[in-house]
Amino acid sequence: MEQVVDVDQLIDALVEREGGYVNNAADKGGPTCFGITEAVARAQGYRGAMRELPREDAVAIYRRLYWLRPGFDQVAKRIYGLLAAAAGMFCGLCALAMIALLMWGGWSKAEEHSIVVIFGWSLGGFIAAMVAVIVGLLAGGPVGRFKLSATREGAEFEADAPAGDQP
Repeated sequence: MEQVVDVDQLIDALVEREGGYVNNAADKGGPTCFGITEAVARAQGYRGAMRELPREDAVAIYRRLYWLRPGFDQVAKRIYGLLAAAAGMFCGLCALAMIALLMWGGWSKAEEHSIVVIFGWSLGGFIAAMVAVIVGLLAGGPVGRFKLSATREGAEFEADAPAGDQP
């Protein structure tokens, strides 16, 4: 199963790989700290010495310029929205196909009953699968962060906003 990596983990790994302050004469970008060039840091409002750029500032710059500004934080939400809409349309088309088959098929009552049972159970299973996927996305996907747990002592429910939505 593919592991989903949070953008915060990706940024932390990048900052770790880039390391701290570097001033390599061969680097046309000039002094950098955590991979952030001096020009980028200044454009983002940092006024201190590059050698002293706080890690938190570098992380915030990466998040703002290379994750939020291009809109990558919205891509997964849009894809899931499109998939849900497509799944809904598929369910609707299946229901219309069942009605058309029943109306114009010239079936006997027994055959109509079989068609309704087959399509009904198939459609019900598909809807149940969609609900399971939606609950899974809400529980741990990019749409939201809900923590659900159940023990013999009772059930717990916590809701946290995704990292990009916190003030």
